[in-house]
Amino acid sequence: MQKISAKKIGIALFSALMVVAALVAAWLWENSENFNIGADNRQTAEIVKVEEPAVSKIADGKIVPQPLKVLFSNNIAPASLINAEVKSGIEMYPSLRGTWKFETASILTFVPESDWMPGSEYEVVLKKSILAPGVELKKDSFSFKAPKFSGKKIEAEFYEDPRNRRNKAAEAGFEFSYPLQEDSIKAAVSVASVNGQKYDFTYKLGDNNRKLYIISSPLKIGAEENFVIIRVAGVKNSYNGKALSRPVEAKVAIPGIASFFNIKSITTEIVKNKQHNDEPQQILKINFTTKVDPAKLQEYLQVFYSAAPCYELKDKLAKLGNNWNKLEGMTPLKMRFVEQPKPESSSYWFRYDLQKRGQCLFCLLYTSPSPRDRQKSR
Repeated sequence: MQKISAKKIGIALFSALMVVAALVAAWLWENSENFNIGADNRQTAEIVKVEEPAVSKIADGKIVPQPLKVLFSNNIAPASLINAEVKSGIEMYPSLRGTWKFETASILTFVPESDWMPGSEYEVVLKKSILAPGVELKKDSFSFKAPKFSGKKIEAEFYEDPRNRRNKAAEAGFEFSYPLQEDSIKAAVSVASVNGQKYDFTYKLGDNNRKLYIISSPLKIGAEENFVIIRVAGVKNSYNGKALSRPVEAKVAIPGIASFFNIKSITTEIVKNKQHNDEPQQILKINFTTKVDPAKLQEYLQVFYSAAPCYELKDKLAKLGNNWNKLEGMTPLKMRFVEQPKPESSSYWFRYDLQKRGQCLFCLLYTSPSPRDRQKSR
């Protein structure tokens, strides 16, 4: 068996080591950007993103500040600080009490003890003591801003009090990023229709004074549809007293009499009057879209009858472009309440007397009680 000389073995080992060294050098070269190795063999990292805190949330009736989050290009934290509070090595200007923590070796967070100060700008300096051995930062400081004081509309509606239908109001709800300074609300809110009618209002606060609900005083329902603008401008937050920079408003549609006060259904029937020996009586039942005072009803409602059947009247109306004023052969119908009406109701029964069968009844609901305006509002 041929013996291999020690010299040949040494040459082979040296060659193998050179190949391994070349491979390692090539791999390091390809990945040098990821490792960011400096000339002195120290690892250099940088801040790639500062995620400024979002508006604080409300949970279980408490304000919960949202975190500041800082993302680094490489792992910078020592193992001892991961998922642990960083008690030193970070300075913030202006100072703010809270908790710094590495969520991972490359993500640093801060949560303040109390809510953020609206729109404040902070400067943060990171010291070497929070870095893992051999790690350097390209830049050891950054700045960020807390959420600004802002508001938004969350709801708006036309409201009718179910206990008193005469009370109709415009309502709107707004949500703000910080609690409101209550003594600034009254001067900051305005409620007015687009035609200039101003209304008083009441308000209530919710969610730690971050939600504001505004209710107008009773509205005037006109002949035509209208709009009410509820506007909040210049209200202040309770933290630093700064005013809202951009007003918020809600637009509420207010129906006119023609759309709000309307006939829902009309039916007729013959019933027996037990108080008059079961004498048959003709009854007209009218249901309205809202409750109405019986005295007002007599001003706005008029019932007519015609000898012509209803289908003929419909054809005539269609040819006249639904212009009631040009319809001929209409006779006002005398009606009486079946019983003493309630102060207000959405349903009324009337007695009437027509001797001939096949006659057509139709109801006109006016948008104005004025005789001058009735010709326009049938």
